[in-house]
Amino acid sequence: MRPEPPGAVVRVIGRRVNFIGTRGTAFETRTTFIGTRFAAIGERVNFILTRVNFIGERVNLMLTRGIMTAERGIMNSARGIMTAASAYSDAARRTIGAPHGPLGVLRARTRFFSAYASLCASIVPPAFCSWCPARTPHR
Repeated sequence: MRPEPPGAVVRVIGRRVNFIGTRGTAFETRTTFIGTRFAAIGERVNFILTRVNFIGERVNLMLTRGIMTAERGIMNSARGIMTAASAYSDAARRTIGAPHGPLGVLRARTRFFSAYASLCASIVPPAFCSWCPARTPHR
């Protein structure tokens, strides 16, 4: 066997080093591409999460607004009921000349049901009067 001349060995080693270098560059390029792809996927996921959070906040805001509107409606209804009750008690008190306050309202209601029972007794026979709210026996 003849020994290889030194120049040929150097050329082979140089080609091998170039091949390894090219492979390393290709591997780095591929790694960079994969990293960029993962970064893009991460940004997309963050965007989707941000959007979901924004939608959630918007839904919470709408629910809060709905609850506030419902509470306002309840407050207005309660005010209306209180105003109506006050007007009813004042009207009943004025009608029978009862004193102001709960006692006057109680007296007004008692007189109203007594009058209702008398009217009921004069029109309907006693057998049909079990539903009467006055709950007074008719004679």
